[in-house]
Amino acid sequence: MDLDLPPPNDLLPRPLRRALAPLARFLWRPRSRYVLAWLFALAVTAAFVYVSRHCFDRPGRGDGNAGHVYIDFGGQWLMGRMLVEGHGRHLYDLRYQRRVLRDHYPVADQDPKQKESDVDELFGSFMGTGTYKEAAQTVAALLTPLAAPDAAGAAALLAAGQQHCPPGRLPVPTAAQAGRPL
Repeated sequence: MDLDLPPPNDLLPRPLRRALAPLARFLWRPRSRYVLAWLFALAVTAAFVYVSRHCFDRPGRGDGNAGHVYIDFGGQWLMGRMLVEGHGRHLYDLRYQRRVLRDHYPVADQDPKQKESDVDELFGSFMGTGTYKEAAQTVAALLTPLAAPDAAGAAALLAAGQQHCPPGRLPVPTAAQAGRPL
């Protein structure tokens, strides 16, 4: 099975081979590859530094940046700020958390076009700020028939539980709930 391939030296035209030969010799040296690898690493590092420095830039905001509003920074900052202000006994009290956030997230720094305030946006990602009452009622209504000793009792408990569990409420127990910073 002869494929009639040209010899490896003939794959590129001779003038191109002559032009690329010095580059190939340069790249074949270990020191050249080492320097190029470091230059590549520095270029990637510079690109990541630039992106991380400017990824939360928001020109419409008074402070120009929205990074402090997200849970990664804002939740940890809130816990530290509450300790500094002497609210250590109230770290998980939602009323104290909201008060500290309102005091330190001024409305003047927000984008006038944003739908909810920085405080509400950050507070909405904390645990315990959602309503668990509806989910608890739905779960209770679905589990109540299991307490019946027989089929007639289960039917009666199911009928009684339907007033707390309208058809549109069934997906609620599986819905994700918001979280409080730890």
